[in-house]
Amino acid sequence: MNSENKRLESDIDERHNALELVKIDPKLESTLKQLKLKNADKRRVTSYINNMGLDSEHSVTQFYEALSENVMPGLWLSEIVLYNQASDIVLKGLARNASDVPIYIERMKSKPLFESISFHSMHLRKVDKFPLYTEFNLDSRKQKDEG
Repeated sequence: MNSENKRLESDIDERHNALELVKIDPKLESTLKQLKLKNADKRRVTSYINNMGLDSEHSVTQFYEALSENVMPGLWLSEIVLYNQASDIVLKGLARNASDVPIYIERMKSKPLFESISFHSMHLRKVDKFPLYTEFNLDSRKQKDEG
C-alpha cells in the first residue's frame, strides 16, 4: 500500500508540475475583458436600434426580414426609412424594368406587416449613372414634413 501511495503522490506531483507550465497570458486576459465589454456595448446598441421609435409589437428586424423575403430579380432597395413608429415607410432603389415596381409593392403588401401601408407617392426616373435601370422612390407619408 505504501508503494501505491508513493506512486499516486508521484502522479499528483507530475500533474501539478505540468499545470504550472500552463501560464495565463495577462495580455490575453486583458484583450478578452475588452472584447467582452465591446460585445456588451454592441448588444445594447443593437437592442436600442431594434426598438427605436417602434411600438412594442414590431421591431426594425421584422421590417428588414419581411422586405428580404420579397426578393424580385432585377429590383433592389438602396434605402429604407421608417417613420411614425413604422406606420410610414420610404423605399428607394433601382429596377431593371419600371413595370416591376408595382408588382413589388403588391408582393410587399401581401405581408401582414405591410398590409396597412399605402404609398402616396411613387417617383420613377431614368438616371445617367445607371442607364439600364429605373430609379424609384416610394413614400407612404401623406405629408413630407413628417420625417
